[in-house]
Formats: sequence, structure tokens, C-alpha cells
Amino acid sequence: MKYDFPKIDLHLHLDGSMLPESAWEMAKERNVKMPADNLEDFKKFIVVTADCRSVNEYLEKFELPLQIMQDKEAISRTAREPRGLCTPRYDSLPSSIRERSLRNPTPLTPCLRE
Repeated sequence: MKYDFPKIDLHLHLDGSMLPESAWEMAKERNVKMPADNLEDFKKFIVVTADCRSVNEYLEKFELPLQIMQDKEAISRTAREPRGLCTPRYDSLPSSIRERSLRNPTPLTPCLRE
């Protein structure tokens, strides 16, 4: 029996779901110290690739997004534009994902309710 139901991501971290282009733009707007001079090199600091060797290397990819998401506008923008049906953590999530349960680690979470 085949079930063709839409998928739900029940545990997606907001700081791990930023579009690299948006992260780049917001970091520049907020004067966040950049580890790269261009978007392509910047992506290496926030996108987890298949050759990730450890959980520590994985968690390092969350550092810049957390620095960027320190105000209501950045949090709201990040929540509105999760990477289509993919995330920076995983570049090939199935397109059948229709709903996400986002987790926000910043103390500004209540700002999203205003």
C-alpha cells in the first residue's frame, strides 16, 4: 500500500533555516563581522555539506545565523522565508514537505507574536 501524504518537518531550527542570500544581506545590514568577502565563500560558514565530520562542525554553522537573528525584523524575515522546501542543513529535502514546526533559540521569540 502506498501513502502519498504531504510530509511535516516537526523539528526545524529557525537559525538553521536561513537562506544564505538573506543571511548575507542581513549580516551586512547589521554590521555582523563577516568571515568571507563574497556570498559563495560565506555559504561555507552556514551550509552543512555531506562531508561534515562532526557534531561540533555541524553546530558551528549555527553561529552566524544566531548573531544575525538578534532583532524582530531578522527573526520575522527568517521565519517567512525558509529555504523553499529545503534548508541550509539539508540541500535535498523532499518537495512533499508542506508544514514545518520551527524552533527559535533566540530570546526574542515573543517578538513574533506581536
